[in-house]
Amino acid sequence: MSIKGGDHGQFGSYEMQKGDSAPKVTGQEQLQQVVQALKEWMKSVQKKKGP
Repeated sequence: MSIKGGDHGQFGSYEMQKGDSAPKVTGQEQLQQVVQALKEWMKSVQKKKGP
């Protein structure tokens, strides 16, 4: 899973790192993408484990 428009420094909530490009989404938008991806992943894991 990749975060579209995000960058490494923004993900970790620290300044840009060497090699980072400018983010194309806000920190809030990037965080929302991470939360959504985690929710989807947790649902898929739960389905595999069963009730």
